[in-house]
Formats: sequence, C-alpha cells, structure tokens
Amino acid sequence: MEILLLFLRLGLAMIPISSAYTKLRDLANHELSIQNYQIIPDRYAKPAAKFDAIVEMMVGLLLLVGLFYKVSLVLFIGLIVVYSLAILINLIRGRTTLSCGCGGIVGEKPISWKLIFRNLAISIVAVWLLFSATKVGILDYLFTSTLNEVYPPLYFIASLYFGLITVTIFVLIEIKKINHHFNRLLHRGEI
Repeated sequence: MEILLLFLRLGLAMIPISSAYTKLRDLANHELSIQNYQIIPDRYAKPAAKFDAIVEMMVGLLLLVGLFYKVSLVLFIGLIVVYSLAILINLIRGRTTLSCGCGGIVGEKPISWKLIFRNLAISIVAVWLLFSATKVGILDYLFTSTLNEVYPPLYFIASLYFGLITVTIFVLIEIKKINHHFNRLLHRGEI
C-alpha cells in the first residue's frame, strides 16, 4: 500500500511542477489566460500569474520531496478547487471556448465539464493521500524514523521513473510545437 501511495504522490507532484514550468516559461500567455477568465480585474492578472505559477511550483516540489507533506496536499487541493471554480464560473457564463490555462502534463484544452470532473478525481486522490498514513519519501518523518524507512531504494526508482516520464512528455510536447510551426511555415511558403 505504501508503494501505491508513493506512486500517487509522485504522480500528483508532476501535475503542478509541469504546469508551473509551462506557465513560468510563457508568463505573458498565462497572464492572458487569467485575463480571459474575467474573474479578477486585468490590472491584477500579471501579479496573479506570477503568484499562481510560483505557488504551484512550490507545492509540486514540496509534494515531490515530502516536505510539509500535509500542508502541501492542502495547498494542492486548494489550487485545484480555485481552478475548478474559475472554470465553473465561466461554464455557467456560457464561455466554453476559453483555454483552461492548465499547461504541463495535463495539457491545454477548452474548458468543459470534463475538466471539472477531472479536477474532482485529482482532488479525491489528494484527499485520500492526505488521510493515508505513510512515511515513504516524506521528509517530515526523517527525524523520527530510520533513513531506510523514509527513503527505501524503491523511492529513488519511482522518482526516476516519474522524472523520466515527465521529461519525455515535455520533449514530445516541444516536438509537436516545433512540428506545428514547421508545417505552418511550410504552408505559408517561407521554407
């Protein structure tokens, strides 16, 4: 059971890390995405974009290493709830052509009820982790347990596995973007 919890936690950690990376890489686009939701005044979109991306990266990294484990899970759930509320508000307004602004391994999609249900499923996993008892890979327990209890060899194998999956997804996304740009230039006759 501890291994399943570890894999779930590492999988959840990859969501905010990859999403924050995408947002930080193109902060102007993330700011535009926040403006398009029309929930906060446009003048606050830039600081909100920076704050969101930084908090998301921090939460993901904390989940990854298991530092302030319970707090980071609560913050993660809070982020998912805020994102879901923003999507819900715009769905109720009938604005279904907006990009979700998710980024990362969950990708960019137009907002829909599917995203609400996806976020609900992610939240359920996070809540389950919040109330599950585990020490594996959680730095918070390092001072009260042995090193091998907290970081067994399987932890490093699982971390490497999720890291490789994330890098592979990013590479594939970048290849797709390059291919798209190349095809666009080819069709315009610039190549």
